[in-house]
Amino acid sequence: MFVIGMKFGKGGARRFKVGHRLLMGAGVRAIVAVACAAAMVLGAIPPGEAHAALADDLQKHLIQTVSPSGTTINLFDYWVNDADESAISGDNGGINRGHTLKFNNGDLNGGAAGSGEGPNAWTGGADRYGGIVKDKLENGYPVLSGTSYLDEESLAYLFDAFSGSGKKAHIGTTGLLKAANGYYVYDTTNFASFNVDSNSFSVYDTWGIKGAGASHNANGQFFPFAPIDEVFEEERGGALVQTDVNADASGLNHHFGMSMSSRFVQPKDGVTPQGDAMVFEFSGDDDVWVFVDDILVGDLGGIHNEATLSIDFKTGAVKINGRSDGTMRGKFESAGRRPPLSTVVRADSRTAPSTRCVSSTLSGARVPRT
Repeated sequence: MFVIGMKFGKGGARRFKVGHRLLMGAGVRAIVAVACAAAMVLGAIPPGEAHAALADDLQKHLIQTVSPSGTTINLFDYWVNDADESAISGDNGGINRGHTLKFNNGDLNGGAAGSGEGPNAWTGGADRYGGIVKDKLENGYPVLSGTSYLDEESLAYLFDAFSGSGKKAHIGTTGLLKAANGYYVYDTTNFASFNVDSNSFSVYDTWGIKGAGASHNANGQFFPFAPIDEVFEEERGGALVQTDVNADASGLNHHFGMSMSSRFVQPKDGVTPQGDAMVFEFSGDDDVWVFVDDILVGDLGGIHNEATLSIDFKTGAVKINGRSDGTMRGKFESAGRRPPLSTVVRADSRTAPSTRCVSSTLSGARVPRT
């Protein structure tokens, strides 16, 4: 079983692609979600007609998505005080209140006490900040390690199903993944919009928000709560037109999180019937932790630029940014466990002005029918 959680905050880029390759016909798994809001464009035509025109255009550019069985995707909004970022990102405001893992407003080297230090500061590039969480899930959630500016506490307050002060939870969202070449994939080159009322995602055939900062050249950013009418104009020449909003635009919600869990069966020797190795891949920024059956296997913690993770279920090799980070067996044995045939993955990602998450692929995993 895979469980993935992501925590986003202000100070990075939000672009990503996730994919999960399964044995076709054995079930499906979903991974990512995004936000869909009202459609209205100001222009020469009356507002009501403008709304209808854009809405019609948007419908024509939706892509077909799937909601795989055995998979749960949850989305969490930590920016619940409208545009009052300081209430969320202050050292002791909103979701930060009483906690040491901080969201901030992009002031990555200072600001509120502790928010620009250690694991709450930008690493300066694609290097991760390892060791933020313990090597085992506890009661289904990552737990802060209690070192390097952090108290030892569960991250359930970020990823459980309860809404409360500084948090709104959207549980069991649907419609994020698409099926492509034996994979179930989400890629931010397809803008995704989350509809709170339907608890589902609308995914479009083009990107929506431009990058900023380290990802300034990357078209396609992940902002699930961005109002759709601020992202697209009516189509021209048969294509949707972006409004040119970038990840630094004021009013964009940078403070949110995600979790994903998926149950699957590993094929014999980690090889599919087609002879392909089963591989899980992820590319993105900020606080992504991947747990396999409760054991931390991929650690992309910290506020950083786009980084990559690869877990090869055939060889057991784990790589971060293309470099060896040990093996699955070694990580399980270090945690006092034997490597299993099923998997739990949890990823937590924290970013800011934009988020770039480029790829997460699990090839050859078979999801049991439910």
